[in-house]
Amino acid sequence: MHILYFQEDSKITPSKIKSEFESTSAYPANNLIKKLKSTKVLYQKSSKVEINSLVNADLENEIKYDEYFYFKYVGILLIKDICIVVYPKYINNIFADYSGNKQKLIQILRVIQKFQSLYIDSNLEFDNDNESFLALKMYLQTSYFENGLYSSETTNIELNGDGEILWDKTINEKNAHIIKGVPFYLNYINKNVIQDNGNIIRRIHAAILTEISTELKDVLNLIGFEPVIISDDYLEDIGNSDYLEYLLESELNSQFINSKQLILKNLLKYIRKKALKTDSSEVEFYGTSSFNLVWEEVCKKYYKNDLNKTLAELNLISEGTVIKKNNYKLIQYRQDLPLKEVVDVPKWTLMETETEYKASKTLELDILHVNNIEKRFDIFDAKYYLIEFTDSRVRKQPGVGDITKQYLYELAFSNLAMINQYTFTNSFIVPKDNLAEDNDLGVKYSYVSLEFMDDLGLDPINVIARDPQIMYSKYLT
Repeated sequence: MHILYFQEDSKITPSKIKSEFESTSAYPANNLIKKLKSTKVLYQKSSKVEINSLVNADLENEIKYDEYFYFKYVGILLIKDICIVVYPKYINNIFADYSGNKQKLIQILRVIQKFQSLYIDSNLEFDNDNESFLALKMYLQTSYFENGLYSSETTNIELNGDGEILWDKTINEKNAHIIKGVPFYLNYINKNVIQDNGNIIRRIHAAILTEISTELKDVLNLIGFEPVIISDDYLEDIGNSDYLEYLLESELNSQFINSKQLILKNLLKYIRKKALKTDSSEVEFYGTSSFNLVWEEVCKKYYKNDLNKTLAELNLISEGTVIKKNNYKLIQYRQDLPLKEVVDVPKWTLMETETEYKASKTLELDILHVNNIEKRFDIFDAKYYLIEFTDSRVRKQPGVGDITKQYLYELAFSNLAMINQYTFTNSFIVPKDNLAEDNDLGVKYSYVSLEFMDDLGLDPINVIARDPQIMYSKYLT
């Protein structure tokens, strides 16, 4: 399998991407481009043609010299005989990492997998078409390294056996011999747990892992995973897909341990997806087209988020008086109110009847940390942006909507801050590769303000750069 590497959002000329595909794949480059575009991971920018209108067009005739392609994706893609690696847009030198130890790539993929595993773990449907087959294969490999092969256990209650002594049962059912006032039991009841290592499900699990490792050997080597070759069985030797499903479903119906249920469900997904997979031209994914959500989740873990805690848990005063429009106003919250519910919801009023309706949703910020020591509310918003400052302008920055929302977050908590005599910090968190100055606090390198917000007494919003590798290390622990 040939491996190509690109960078998210980086411009690729039509001639460049075609030559890359033509030099590494036996399949027509135009077909590969069309397939990647149709799956919304590769886009074509054109001033004359709509981005998605070329999916079914003849690319040879439609490509213009001022056009370019770009990936809106981070991770690994498999299509035909090619493995495509796409680095995040913030990496300074993808060649240095790819040609070296691939430390950044491996860490990024593990971060993505952890982010997505919450979805996979909680997904109880076996036939979910939206879940990538490649992601499932990689998840099964990782799960094996963490939990080992599936095993079933048989628990036997025995007399004078080798297992754990059941003292309550022994005392209630067996006679004790009293010697100098101390009871002795010549016979005792014990519990013996026997591992069934020859279990058919264990064979299926081992065969699947071996099949995955054989198929994805190059990909596993790429990201530092050891291939798992632990079985001489082929799945077809054990049975057809219907029979394998029957065995797994039967085991699942009698298994009540959550971790083992999860293994069985994912093995079932594998069998079913394999049975449905007939088109080798399909693109397989191990990554995400929404890396901004991954960055947000990483920041939420790194910066202690208190939004789901109650005012009582945060030792905050819930009642007090503030001055509004030259009048005193009593502010009252419930002590058991979660911090995120301090934000008011919009109220709609039907004028004809003066009936008031409350909306179901309101402002939702990423992170609010309550710093009781400094008596401060720290508001953080993760922004997956690479802000560029030139002599005459700023580019690739958060929009005015992002800025005004950030100010609104502060205003939404202003009453609670006033009755507790707390102040605010307000910050955007952006990634910056190889940030040597990041001493676990980040580096404030710019700020943004709006004059009418300054007039309201609100401070500018800080822009703090963070080294993603430092952030990821904590996220993965």
